[in-house]
Amino acid sequence: LCAFPEFMMFYTNSSQTAKQLSDLSEAINGNFVTTIAKAAKENKIQV
Repeated sequence: LCAFPEFMMFYTNSSQTAKQLSDLSEAINGNFVTTIAKAAKENKIQV
């Protein structure tokens, strides 16, 4: 099992609101998750 903390892929300061963080986030079917899912499938591992 591999797990990746997408939230930690970029710097955020502690004063940002939940709304601001939400606006910065990538959709679940975005490039990050899609790329990781593809690599996992090719290597027969679960993420």
